[in-house]
Amino acid sequence: MKFTTKLSGNRISIFNYSDKDADESGEFKIEWYFYTEVRDWGVKNIGVYATNIKGTVELNYLDVSESKKIEINSDNDDWDLQTETNLKWGDDINPQELEVDFETKTLTLLF
Repeated sequence: MKFTTKLSGNRISIFNYSDKDADESGEFKIEWYFYTEVRDWGVKNIGVYATNIKGTVELNYLDVSESKKIEINSDNDDWDLQTETNLKWGDDINPQELEVDFETKTLTLLF
């Protein structure tokens, strides 16, 4: 089953963009799938994975009154999309946090 979730605020962590001090924020739309592996005897496994992440990172520099917006799209850019899951019985199954690392160009979605 395909889902779309929006993440923003303190659920976005931004790493390694600039040497300048800045307030960093982001807003992203995440497309992801939930799947089940079913056998004759019941459900063998459940899982999730992200297929696309699009959004904006905004940097507001503290020493000057300047801001910068950066558009990110995991389909069109050289971003590596990773999904980390640690699902346990009773957990909500939806994206919890997104880590954006500009040095390694990695988007890590945590479920």
